[in-house]
Amino acid sequence: MKEKIKTKIFYFLIVRPVASLLCLGVVLIFSFLIFNLILAQEPEEIGECQTREECENLLKEYEAKISEYEKDISETKVQSKTLKNKISVLKKEIEKLNLQIRQSNAIIKELGIEITETENSINKTTLEIENYKK
Repeated sequence: MKEKIKTKIFYFLIVRPVASLLCLGVVLIFSFLIFNLILAQEPEEIGECQTREECENLLKEYEAKISEYEKDISETKVQSKTLKNKISVLKKEIEKLNLQIRQSNAIIKELGIEITETENSINKTTLEIENYKK
């Protein structure tokens, strides 16, 4: 019993705080590395410029890239709509085919009934002919 209490005390007083500090250290190291990577970028890469001309050129470059992205986004949206339309058309074709199958099954069932009625009529007529002959 005393061993369990000692183990719990050791866990709460030493292991948990050390684990928390290690996790905090890892987070701080990653934050520091990411911050340094951002600061190590070239000024153009993070949108800084030194002269008015550099800033105007950088803005034009950004506007061109933004236009390209907008065009790509529009094309992607059109393709997405096209795919959605194709899927919708395929679903409707499937529904139509299912109805055609049901229609064919109903026709087959109706023909079966007609065949049965015709057989019954033939049997009845055959019996009447046989009875007439007698």
